[in-house]
Amino acid sequence: MVLQIYAAQVHAVAMIGWMALLTGALYSCARFDRSLLDADRRRISRHEIHRQTLNSLAMSVVWAVPMIAFSPFGDPTQRMTLWTVLAMLMTGMAVTFVALPIATVMFAGVVGVSAMMTLVFFGQYTAAAIAAVFIAIVSVGAIDAARTFLIARVAEAGMVEKSEVVSLLLREFEEGDADWLWQVDANRRVRSVSPRFAFALGEDPEDADGKPLIQLIAGDSWDSGHFHSSLHDLAERLKRRESFSNLLVRVTLRGSPRWWELSASPKFDENGAFVGFRGVGSDVTEQRESAEKIAYLARYDTLTGLPNRLMLTEALAGAMAYAEKWLTDCAFMMIDLDRFKAINDTLGHLV
Repeated sequence: MVLQIYAAQVHAVAMIGWMALLTGALYSCARFDRSLLDADRRRISRHEIHRQTLNSLAMSVVWAVPMIAFSPFGDPTQRMTLWTVLAMLMTGMAVTFVALPIATVMFAGVVGVSAMMTLVFFGQYTAAAIAAVFIAIVSVGAIDAARTFLIARVAEAGMVEKSEVVSLLLREFEEGDADWLWQVDANRRVRSVSPRFAFALGEDPEDADGKPLIQLIAGDSWDSGHFHSSLHDLAERLKRRESFSNLLVRVTLRGSPRWWELSASPKFDENGAFVGFRGVGSDVTEQRESAEKIAYLARYDTLTGLPNRLMLTEALAGAMAYAEKWLTDCAFMMIDLDRFKAINDTLGHLV
């Protein structure tokens, strides 16, 4: 473009010399840019930033030459055409070097000041004022764009770090002894069956994937439809798409009853459409059996198997509360065996 503008006015030797400088500067910049191809995967050093700034300075000096050295040989129209070319280059620098605003500011400063001085020297004051405003807008815009770019990159880095932490926690969770992750789709069919979940089901991950969750854990009752009340509760919560936590469910696996504790929440895609549930589960059969055994021992006599005083007290309190709530009658019958205490004290529990 510069060659086309001033080819007839500028001596060929001067034009060739300037083009040689421009070619050398472009080659140096291109060679350095190739070394930054992996910049997204590593930290850029301070030396590389200084090198990029020096390349920008060298390029700005080369592009300042036509405005200073060639303008005296042309007319005002040619100077304005050259200024338009330089303005396009400044805009391109602002767009290309978003992450390095100092390069844009330096290029706009050197090239812009040379253009302003030339325009003022030839009495084109209005054009010089317009150039000054344009340089200020480009510089401020480059700094503002760099700030926005930096904020976006920091936010992106934070999201990546959080994602890595979550993945690590999930991986450690999956490698635990008792718990597993589970998920179902919108049709309540299990998806992405993990090895831990498959082991709890007693199925291969490939065989379990795509089957209804209730079918997998209902056992023989799936065919008859006579589910345990806890399974009905689970099915209703899944149907209503509501979150639940620590829901105790009685499941039947390989013909044996087990107790699971499930927690889950519904999932939605970016459009707000329901896509299923994701949650965590654990086998609490041993804890459940221990709790039931403790509760039994606390309320029944170990020798006779009959309810003890605690069981009697709780039953009586429940009956009285029911009678008071529903305004019904309540009676208590007690059978007293005469002289049984003496027999028990003399002959012992074996009687």
